[in-house]
Amino acid sequence: MIGTTRTVTRYGLLAGLVLGLAWVVKTLIKTAVLVSCRYVVGLPLDGQRTTDATFSDDGTQSIGRPSFWGRREPTRWALMAGWKRAAIRLVVPAVLLATAAAWLRWPTGTRWTLTIFAGAVLGYAGWWMFERARRRHHMTRYLAPLHNVLGAQLGIDEKWRPTDWLDVPVDFRADHAVIEIKLPGGFYAGADDSEGVGRRTAVGARGVVDGIVCEKLGLSRSDLEATYSMVGAEPTVIYRHVQRPPETVTVDMVREAVGAAADSAPVIGLGRQGKVVSIDLDTESPHVLLSMGTGAGKSMFTRGQLAQQLHNGARVVVLDVKRTSQRWCRDHPHVRYARDPEDIHDELLALQCECDRRNRLIDDVGPDADVGPRVIVVAEETNAMITRLIRYWASVRTKDDPKASPALDALADLMFMGREPMIHMIGIAQLGTARALGGNEARENFSTRVLGRYTQNAWRMLVPEVSPIPKSSKRRGRVQVVLAGDVYETQTTKWDLAEAREWAWGCFAEGLNVSMSPIPRNLFFRGETVGTVPDLSQSERESVKTSTREIANRGHLSVVPDPAATAVLDGDIGVSSAPVDVEELVTLRQAVDRGIVTVSDDPKRAMMILRKARSRDPEFPAPAGERGRAHLFRPSELQRWQRNRPKSESA
Repeated sequence: MIGTTRTVTRYGLLAGLVLGLAWVVKTLIKTAVLVSCRYVVGLPLDGQRTTDATFSDDGTQSIGRPSFWGRREPTRWALMAGWKRAAIRLVVPAVLLATAAAWLRWPTGTRWTLTIFAGAVLGYAGWWMFERARRRHHMTRYLAPLHNVLGAQLGIDEKWRPTDWLDVPVDFRADHAVIEIKLPGGFYAGADDSEGVGRRTAVGARGVVDGIVCEKLGLSRSDLEATYSMVGAEPTVIYRHVQRPPETVTVDMVREAVGAAADSAPVIGLGRQGKVVSIDLDTESPHVLLSMGTGAGKSMFTRGQLAQQLHNGARVVVLDVKRTSQRWCRDHPHVRYARDPEDIHDELLALQCECDRRNRLIDDVGPDADVGPRVIVVAEETNAMITRLIRYWASVRTKDDPKASPALDALADLMFMGREPMIHMIGIAQLGTARALGGNEARENFSTRVLGRYTQNAWRMLVPEVSPIPKSSKRRGRVQVVLAGDVYETQTTKWDLAEAREWAWGCFAEGLNVSMSPIPRNLFFRGETVGTVPDLSQSERESVKTSTREIANRGHLSVVPDPAATAVLDGDIGVSSAPVDVEELVTLRQAVDRGIVTVSDDPKRAMMILRKARSRDPEFPAPAGERGRAHLFRPSELQRWQRNRPKSESA
């Protein structure tokens, strides 16, 4: 009985074990089949879907339980479409089996192949890690701040990640980069009342979005062009970089625009998208300031402006202490070129008188008064010019004269009162400080400021209202034209000397073959042409003489007879006969520099001897006139005094 029981128990345990093994095998087979099917068709191996991905489409969000150990955000593998996962699952084992078979069949070749493949994999892994670091930096530096600020402004759902609605490439500063932003469905952009991001007001919704994007990405509004697509339930805005100015602009590229430009708006060059850039001296900015480093193209910029103005009949006065900046136009009949400090001093005082004359004429006749041609005053290297004018005045002024140089006062008057009488200033400096331009008040009259090869210090000093600061370019002629807070990146026109002379002399029918007859200063500013003698009536002659005498009585200029002017005013019409008794008056400095007085071989000692003789020697000649605050003397009287002075070596 006991043996039977043991047998039954043994067989029962064996049957249970067999049934358990059968169930295990059945479960394993079922699981293997299910896993294999899921493996082949690209489904999750556990059968639990964690994203909305299908066999044909990638997923966009997670569903159900967390995808991986409590991770809330789905992995890239979980968001991948089923066919992609299936392809990877089938291809990887096949490649491994093929590699193993190749290793058994061709071990040497397979080894080299695997070595090369491993190197490629390592290289790709290094590149991937580098790109991942770049994207992480890009996310932290740009995308996350833009997401926080713009998202709060537009009411973006907190569940949205930055990459869900902001498509900002890592190289978004490149010219080919495109920035796309998905806007919420309830966003209303309003009317587009401007031509571009740089011109758009910041009051409307478009202006707010553009301002935040430019501020957080560190871009200038003038660099971008926005396209709003408000159709449908998913409005978007796409930003593209505006086409940069060309690297070089020749005269042939802008010849048509130069010929069609108004005389008050000469062409500067080409800006973004090939647009012509010019500044109207009558309506936008009467004076232009050039603050450009060495080699940035100051002389080339000025050459183009002067060539166009001379072609249109303007008069040009060049104040050039550098002496060589605009030599190409020195022989133009409509150009007065001053190089020495005393000559610059005199020209500024003469311009001040001309400005007053024109303003009086406008006051008497009205705004339509014919004041004469446009006058362009070019102040080259103002940093050095102001210093030399101050030193010159300190060397010639007497104890009764004011300490401040009258030339600097004249310079300020031209900038304050020169717009209506059409007297315009082009100030050129390597650094446009207030001292180099006659003070802060005078510098504010330069409404247009052109900067090239500038430093951040120069930009903040001259145009602090424009931010962020555009990157300075090393390319010659690439400048930033700033007017009323707007920045226009411009490539200035490259005028060579031959082209500039040909265009400047185009104001004459004879062109470069025009005769070089001198024009007196009083007729120079009134628009008299070269090569002809003006047919003045007797009353006109008297009016010209009277106006010259009035200027002298105001203390700015002395009545210094000009041989050419005397020939025009007092001689026969058509005959240039200068009287023999007319003598050009000179200052003591000019008398020493020209060798009229040779009391010493050292110019400084000669000036000291003359000043002492003027104050102590009763035989020293009396002044025959004044030029500004400087006294003028007749050269013959100075020479006669030198011959008769007791200590003269020639006595």
